[in-house]
Amino acid sequence: MPKKEPKIDTSYQDPFSPKKTLYCGRKDVFQRIRDISTKDTSITTYSVATPIRLSKYENGLNNSYRGDKVRGSTIASLNNLDLDM
Repeated sequence: MPKKEPKIDTSYQDPFSPKKTLYCGRKDVFQRIRDISTKDTSITTYSVATPIRLSKYENGLNNSYRGDKVRGSTIASLNNLDLDM
C-alpha cells in the first residue's frame, strides 16, 4: 500500500529577494507547495515582489493581503480569506 504524504496547512515562504533567490519564487515551487497543502492552507511571506505574487496567482493561490498597518507582506490561500487587519 502506498504511503500517504501528510498535508500541510500553513507555510512560511521567505524568498528574501527574487534577484537573490530566483528559484524560491518560481511557479513550480508554488505548485509543489500547493500539491502538499490542504485545501485551507495559507502561505505567508514578507515578499511583495510582483514575480512571486504572480507565481502564487498562476497556481490558484489568492494574494489576500498586502500589509498597510505592518511591514508589507502577503498571505496567499486557495480560498479567499476574510482578514480584518
